[in-house]
Amino acid sequence: DRLEPEDEGLAAFCAGNAFWLEDYALFMALKGENGQKSWFDWPDPVRLRQPEALRRAAERLAGPVRYWKGVQYLFHRQWTALKAYAGEKGVSIDVSLCTECGLCRSVCRFGAIEGEVRI
Repeated sequence: DRLEPEDEGLAAFCAGNAFWLEDYALFMALKGENGQKSWFDWPDPVRLRQPEALRRAAERLAGPVRYWKGVQYLFHRQWTALKAYAGEKGVSIDVSLCTECGLCRSVCRFGAIEGEVRI
């Protein structure tokens, strides 16, 4: 699949999934910027989700953030099409999809953690 920036489906997907997609895309962009290291090893300002550091990171990494949103949108389209095709053939797909170990649980909401966390 090729994705064009003006794709209306992309805009709708991003709007409908903003509650998790914004954090996820920024996380993945930051992970790339930090050499794929665990977020535990990132510089304190982003690791601790300091608002100004996250704002600057979102500006600096706008391209990679768009890329990761696009990846999720394309996956969603392909996954939806696969499930529909399987359903037409009488096959039910019931799979829990999981990203990188602990990513969704520990990162998308790690802003809810009070204070500094070191492991």
